[in-house]
Amino acid sequence: MPYPSIIDVIPWDAAFISAVQAVAIYWVTIACIKLIGVHVVGQNGPQYLGFLLLFTTGMSSGLSHQQAGFWGSIATAFALTATIMVVQRIPWLKNWIHGGQVPIMTNGEINSKALRKTLVERREIEKLAHEYGLPSPDVFQQVILENDGRLTAILNPEYRRELIAKKG
Repeated sequence: MPYPSIIDVIPWDAAFISAVQAVAIYWVTIACIKLIGVHVVGQNGPQYLGFLLLFTTGMSSGLSHQQAGFWGSIATAFALTATIMVVQRIPWLKNWIHGGQVPIMTNGEINSKALRKTLVERREIEKLAHEYGLPSPDVFQQVILENDGRLTAILNPEYRRELIAKKG
């Protein structure tokens, strides 16, 4: 009796169903992202990373009941989408999740308490100055930790005038 070939061993019915389900999951994912809003999902905040991780895990049946199978993945996708849509429409909840801006430096003075609270290090402020092509953070009037984790800075008015005078 000859050995079966690799083609004889493939469960073609199950493979076809898996392929159809994968395409369906793709389109459900796209529809859910469109429902939430691409700009919301495209943001870099940790809350969206959490959503995407849960979403993809749910779509791979990791969060759905074992007996629910494919339809459990679809239900998980819609439940997570509905949750994030609700969060986006309740201002206090959205603000709580997103957080707000934290002033790290004000009037040229570094707020050590804010550094400890936000886990921002002084060297990150120095790096920011170097990225702007500046000699040191002393030329900043204000440094803000944005709610997406980026640091932004505003130059001291005196230094701005000095730069303009050099260019002029």
